[in-house]
Amino acid sequence: MLYFAFSMSAFVGPYSQSDSNNVDSSKVYQKMVGKLDTSALIRFDALHSPPQFKGGMQGFAAYLKGSLVYPDKAKRNGTSGKVLLSFVVERDGSISNVVVEKGIGDGCDEAAVKAIQNSPAWIPGVIDGRPVRVKYNIPLSFGAKK
Repeated sequence: MLYFAFSMSAFVGPYSQSDSNNVDSSKVYQKMVGKLDTSALIRFDALHSPPQFKGGMQGFAAYLKGSLVYPDKAKRNGTSGKVLLSFVVERDGSISNVVVEKGIGDGCDEAAVKAIQNSPAWIPGVIDGRPVRVKYNIPLSFGAKK
Protein backbone atom coordinates (compact mmCIF):
# COMPACT_ATOMS: atom_id res chain seq x y z
CA MET A 1 0.00 0.00 0.00
CA LEU A 2 1.12 3.51 -0.72
CA TYR A 3 1.30 6.16 1.90
CA PHE A 4 2.23 9.71 1.24
CA ALA A 5 2.92 12.77 3.23
CA PHE A 6 3.62 16.22 1.97
CA SER A 7 4.30 19.70 3.14
CA MET A 8 4.73 22.73 0.97
CA SER A 9 6.99 25.69 1.10
CA ALA A 10 7.00 28.46 -1.40
CA PHE A 11 10.00 30.53 -2.20
CA VAL A 12 11.05 32.77 -4.88
CA GLY A 13 13.25 34.22 -7.46
CA PRO A 14 14.77 36.30 -8.83
CA TYR A 15 16.76 36.00 -5.62
CA SER A 16 18.69 32.87 -4.78
CA GLN A 17 17.86 31.13 -1.52
CA SER A 18 21.03 32.51 0.11
CA ASP A 19 20.13 36.03 -1.05
CA SER A 20 16.65 35.75 0.43
CA ASN A 21 18.11 35.61 3.93
CA ASN A 22 19.70 39.02 3.39
CA VAL A 23 16.84 40.81 1.64
CA ASP A 24 14.32 43.05 3.38
CA SER A 25 11.11 41.95 1.67
CA SER A 26 9.32 45.21 2.51
CA LYS A 27 11.98 47.14 0.56
CA VAL A 28 11.73 44.67 -2.30
CA TYR A 29 7.95 45.12 -2.40
CA GLN A 30 8.27 48.93 -2.28
CA LYS A 31 10.53 48.76 -5.33
CA MET A 32 8.04 46.50 -7.12
CA VAL A 33 4.96 48.66 -6.59
CA GLY A 34 3.95 50.13 -9.93
CA LYS A 35 6.70 48.19 -11.71
CA LEU A 36 5.50 44.65 -11.10
CA ASP A 37 6.85 42.20 -13.67
CA THR A 38 4.29 39.44 -13.40
CA SER A 39 6.46 37.12 -15.49
CA ALA A 40 9.22 37.09 -12.83
CA LEU A 41 9.08 34.78 -9.84
CA ILE A 42 7.95 36.69 -6.76
CA ARG A 43 9.08 36.50 -3.13
CA PHE A 44 6.48 34.50 -1.23
CA ASP A 45 6.48 36.93 1.70
CA ALA A 46 5.69 39.82 -0.70
CA LEU A 47 2.44 38.18 -1.89
CA HIS A 48 -0.93 39.56 -0.89
CA SER A 49 -2.48 36.20 -1.62
CA PRO A 50 -0.40 33.03 -2.12
CA PRO A 51 -1.33 30.46 -4.74
CA GLN A 52 -3.56 27.68 -3.54
CA PHE A 53 -5.00 24.47 -4.84
CA LYS A 54 -8.72 24.76 -5.52
CA GLY A 55 -10.17 23.03 -2.46
CA GLY A 56 -7.24 24.06 -0.25
CA MET A 57 -4.68 21.73 1.27
CA GLN A 58 -7.35 19.12 2.00
CA GLY A 59 -8.31 19.16 -1.67
CA PHE A 60 -4.66 18.85 -2.68
CA ALA A 61 -4.19 15.90 -0.31
CA ALA A 62 -7.27 14.22 -1.80
CA TYR A 63 -5.98 14.87 -5.33
CA LEU A 64 -2.59 13.35 -4.49
CA LYS A 65 -4.19 10.36 -2.80
CA GLY A 66 -6.07 9.59 -5.99
CA SER A 67 -3.27 10.45 -8.42
CA LEU A 68 0.01 9.43 -6.84
CA VAL A 69 0.95 5.84 -7.68
CA TYR A 70 3.52 3.72 -5.82
CA PRO A 71 5.42 2.12 -8.73
CA ASP A 72 5.62 -1.69 -8.97
CA LYS A 73 9.43 -1.57 -9.17
CA ALA A 74 9.57 0.47 -5.95
CA LYS A 75 7.22 -2.03 -4.26
CA ARG A 76 9.37 -4.99 -5.34
CA ASN A 77 12.58 -3.30 -4.18
CA GLY A 78 11.11 -1.87 -0.97
CA THR A 79 12.05 1.66 -2.05
CA SER A 80 10.86 4.33 0.34
CA GLY A 81 11.69 7.93 1.11
CA LYS A 82 10.88 11.46 0.01
CA VAL A 83 10.97 12.86 -3.49
CA LEU A 84 11.59 16.61 -3.34
CA LEU A 85 10.00 18.48 -6.24
CA SER A 86 9.92 22.11 -7.21
CA PHE A 87 7.34 23.63 -9.53
CA VAL A 88 5.93 26.99 -10.56
CA VAL A 89 2.31 28.06 -10.23
CA GLU A 90 1.87 30.29 -13.27
CA ARG A 91 -0.23 33.46 -13.55
CA ASP A 92 -3.10 31.45 -15.04
CA GLY A 93 -2.90 28.83 -12.26
CA SER A 94 -1.30 26.18 -14.45
CA ILE A 95 1.71 24.21 -13.22
CA SER A 96 5.07 24.42 -15.01
CA ASN A 97 8.75 23.71 -14.50
CA VAL A 98 8.27 20.54 -12.43
CA VAL A 99 11.77 19.46 -11.37
CA VAL A 100 13.00 16.60 -9.18
CA GLU A 101 15.35 18.33 -6.75
CA LYS A 102 16.09 15.10 -4.84
CA GLY A 103 14.86 11.71 -5.94
CA ILE A 104 14.74 8.14 -4.64
CA GLY A 105 14.51 6.24 -7.94
CA ASP A 106 12.67 3.05 -8.91
CA GLY A 107 9.96 5.07 -10.66
CA CYS A 108 9.00 7.16 -7.64
CA ASP A 109 10.51 10.35 -9.08
CA GLU A 110 8.56 9.95 -12.32
CA ALA A 111 5.33 9.14 -10.45
CA ALA A 112 5.70 12.29 -8.34
CA VAL A 113 6.39 14.47 -11.40
CA LYS A 114 3.40 13.02 -13.25
CA ALA A 115 1.05 13.68 -10.32
CA ILE A 116 2.14 17.33 -10.07
CA GLN A 117 2.17 17.91 -13.85
CA ASN A 118 -1.39 16.57 -14.11
CA SER A 119 -2.65 18.72 -11.25
CA PRO A 120 -5.75 20.77 -11.98
CA ALA A 121 -5.16 24.52 -12.23
CA TRP A 122 -4.50 26.36 -8.99
CA ILE A 123 -5.67 29.79 -7.88
CA PRO A 124 -2.60 31.94 -8.69
CA GLY A 125 -0.70 34.13 -6.25
CA VAL A 126 -1.62 37.82 -6.29
CA ILE A 127 0.14 41.14 -5.69
CA ASP A 128 -1.78 44.40 -6.14
CA GLY A 129 -4.67 42.51 -7.70
CA ARG A 130 -2.43 41.01 -10.41
CA PRO A 131 -1.62 37.30 -10.67
CA VAL A 132 2.09 36.44 -10.40
CA ARG A 133 4.32 33.36 -10.82
CA VAL A 134 5.33 31.57 -7.60
CA LYS A 135 7.76 28.69 -7.14
CA TYR A 136 6.96 25.92 -4.66
CA ASN A 137 8.90 23.03 -3.13
CA ILE A 138 7.04 19.91 -2.10
CA PRO A 139 8.33 16.66 -0.60
CA LEU A 140 6.25 13.59 -1.41
CA SER A 141 6.87 10.47 0.69
CA PHE A 142 6.74 6.98 -0.78
CA GLY A 143 6.82 3.65 1.02
CA ALA A 144 4.88 0.63 2.12
CA LYS A 145 2.25 1.35 4.74
CA LYS A 146 3.12 -0.40 7.98
